[in-house]
Amino acid sequence: MKKLRSALSLFLAAAFIFTCAACGNKNTGSQDSGIDGDFFTDDEVVISNDTDGADSKTGASDSNAAESGSANTSKGNKIGGKSWKEVLAGMPKKLRGTTVTVYNWNPAYEYSGAPAAIEKFEKQTGIKVEWKTENFNTYLSKLASMVASDTAPDVARLRNPFPTGLLSIQPITATGYDFSDDAWDKGVMKDYTFGNKTYGLSLKNTHIGSVAMLMYNSSLISKYDLDDPYKLWKSGKWTWDTFIKMCGDYKKAANAEFACGGEVDWSVWAAMRNNSGPIGFDGSKFYNNTSDAKFLEVTQSIADIYNTNHLFKLW
Repeated sequence: MKKLRSALSLFLAAAFIFTCAACGNKNTGSQDSGIDGDFFTDDEVVISNDTDGADSKTGASDSNAAESGSANTSKGNKIGGKSWKEVLAGMPKKLRGTTVTVYNWNPAYEYSGAPAAIEKFEKQTGIKVEWKTENFNTYLSKLASMVASDTAPDVARLRNPFPTGLLSIQPITATGYDFSDDAWDKGVMKDYTFGNKTYGLSLKNTHIGSVAMLMYNSSLISKYDLDDPYKLWKSGKWTWDTFIKMCGDYKKAANAEFACGGEVDWSVWAAMRNNSGPIGFDGSKFYNNTSDAKFLEVTQSIADIYNTNHLFKLW
């Protein structure tokens, strides 16, 4: 190969994002249905918590426990927060016999480990999980229709952190659940925070998601004396700026036409995050964001990458 190419996408991976979509009192148990079955304990779980805190009625709040930097940690947890046995044992007894509806554009069986996780969750909590699917192209419009007709799911997968996709959903505070535990991915929660309200979240280290992939030619990395991207990633030094600089260094050293190619325009989606898209959202209304300094900076940088520096090329 004469070119350093990315066959699919950049190093950024979109997590399996869930959000609270409906009013109602049965949202709590659903937050755990998107993980690998291996995270669940096979031991018998005794549910002894009769508190109503996690079963509170809908009520949005500007103060969000998810934004706190504190985390409740305990030993033996595989993902950094409470163990699943502790989480499941803390489920209010009155949730037994209820149903949690999960809305996605992919069926559960397409995610490795999901069916087993759902089965164990149902067995250990007494809560039934109903997994509904919808065509990707009509996903958001269908969700809006369900919300309008009071038949919305309890948990819905979000397509991206653009505010236009948040019109039909509530902040995660509407669940009444405490998401300050370190098991939840704070970076994802930050991406889905607008106007001090968080609309989406995901567990840390879950492999269920729209994962992106970067492939590179290691022989070219060695030939042109570039740092190995994998080693940089392992040491915590693999960043967007590092990636862009490496693309420029390779293109110059190899006198190549471009440095990175792909089948989709992933760079725009990767860069326009955290309210930097053309439409903004302050938590209550949408607004024109095209004059925002961050949006202009991101847009210009993407244009330079493609049109001025010619680092990327769509196939």
